[in-house]
Amino acid sequence: HPLLVPSKPKELNFWVSQRQRASPETHYLPLFPPFPHDPDEALYGDGTILAISCPGTAQRVRALYPHIKLIASFRHPVHRAVSHYRMCERFNRAPPREPMPPIDEAVQQQLAHLRACDRRMPHAPPHVRLRECYLDTLRLCNRHDKEPRAPDCDQFVAMGLYPATTREWRDAFPPQSFFIISSEEYEEDAVAVLLGAYVFLGVGPSSPANVRNAATHHWNRAAPQRGNATTASEADAYARARILLNEYYLESGVIDANNGYRTGFEEWLN
Repeated sequence: HPLLVPSKPKELNFWVSQRQRASPETHYLPLFPPFPHDPDEALYGDGTILAISCPGTAQRVRALYPHIKLIASFRHPVHRAVSHYRMCERFNRAPPREPMPPIDEAVQQQLAHLRACDRRMPHAPPHVRLRECYLDTLRLCNRHDKEPRAPDCDQFVAMGLYPATTREWRDAFPPQSFFIISSEEYEEDAVAVLLGAYVFLGVGPSSPANVRNAATHHWNRAAPQRGNATTASEADAYARARILLNEYYLESGVIDANNGYRTGFEEWLN
């Protein structure tokens, strides 16, 4: 949309750091390209995945922008975890990064940690366990490039516990602040989802050609990243990982017997 100004790069991670004390006026807004017309007519935004998982982020945003509009995009947690692993595998392939273990081993290691947290905090609600045990938030939210492996690559299973990860945001902002997108709905009718987002943002209609081009650009760019396993042993590892992930998210109440999934926003949307 001509009135929307995305940041460059897309994921700024400006708000996620627990040590964030920088001024948005001097350190955040300059990360957006200049708007060629009246700046007051434009809407500025970035897309930071870690924002939903890092404690304190929602409150930091709310303190400065209480009337902000938030678009949250979700996908099936098993598909999200597998995609996250593949991204980590590509990112950590070359030295000095530490290569990822096979996906089934990575999932087993993370599940062992999550279940140890459950035994350690049996009476704590999920969002408290997420913040205090499931995630290493100090590493995740204050990440730097000197680590042998990106910290989210050791925590991607917990990041799919949507009702827990969204709790802080649901506590900080009212329902009307959110527009919720599922990747399944987007794949089915990207144009309808984009038009709904424009209405939510209050930017008015864009030309049908612009909307179609935006939808086509997104999926053409994403398609090469959806590669499959290249060997039989790798395919077996992915199959085992998907079984483990399905069992865990079902046990955790994130997915149901019909393979639907919960985000925590359902009581607002229904």
